[in-house]
Amino acid sequence: MAIAREHEAFEPGSEAFQTLNPGLLRSYAVDRVDRVNSDGIRLFANFQAGWQVLLNNLQAKCEGHTKARGYDGLLTPDSSLMDLTKTFRYLNVRRVVEFLKDALDDHAITELTKLSFFIIAGEE
Repeated sequence: MAIAREHEAFEPGSEAFQTLNPGLLRSYAVDRVDRVNSDGIRLFANFQAGWQVLLNNLQAKCEGHTKARGYDGLLTPDSSLMDLTKTFRYLNVRRVVEFLKDALDDHAITELTKLSFFIIAGEE
């Protein structure tokens, strides 16, 4: 939700709204089977599809199952929230942290909180 908020996914003029892509995720498919706009941002048929792909992307990144790179190399569960935000366009890590602190009612969350903190046990 913090990512969708930062990308203004519910603002009609935003790119996230127009592409139905709350994470502004790009397509890296070699065969380009994904529909994309002129900036390479994936286009979805509905918001639910874009939301689900964002959730899947986040889970894979937090578990270290992607080639996404943070500040210290490939993302792993030991990478920080700051590393994760580097993998998205236009994210302000401080605003993401503040959102998460409020949403999760946990003021111990910082830019250095490990991604493993956000992995739901039993979902692996």
